[in-house]
Amino acid sequence: MRLKLTKALSKDRIDATMRIFDLEDVMLGMPQLELETIHHFAPGIYARELRIPADTALTGATHKTEHLNICAIGRLTVVNGIEEKEVVGPCIFVSQPGTKRAAYVHEDAVWITIHATEETDVEKLETMLVTNDREEVRKMLGHITMKELT
Repeated sequence: MRLKLTKALSKDRIDATMRIFDLEDVMLGMPQLELETIHHFAPGIYARELRIPADTALTGATHKTEHLNICAIGRLTVVNGIEEKEVVGPCIFVSQPGTKRAAYVHEDAVWITIHATEETDVEKLETMLVTNDREEVRKMLGHITMKELT
């Protein structure tokens, strides 16, 4: 029974994430907004600050590592394909590897991700921390979900 439950949960999480990728594909065909991104560094810490205006719909990259998310200000409806929740700043929560989100911003927002790393090259950080490769995400989610439930 446990094996069936594990496979079912893994498949649901993977399917939900793939639906957000599909949404992202549709959104990329629409007019795009350049968002202000600010990079902050301290010893062993990288923070990526994203300033998002109200009435913006967006998707996020899939992070490879566990990290902190901070909604400093603003109000967003956030979905990960399985659940939907309203996030109102200030709010801090831990994000698990493999999570991909879509959001609608109701009020101007500042969203910050905090990562433990010594790296300070932004291009290298992008490669280390995030992916938008569907197959890589599918494998990551399958491995993470199986590991969590065994």
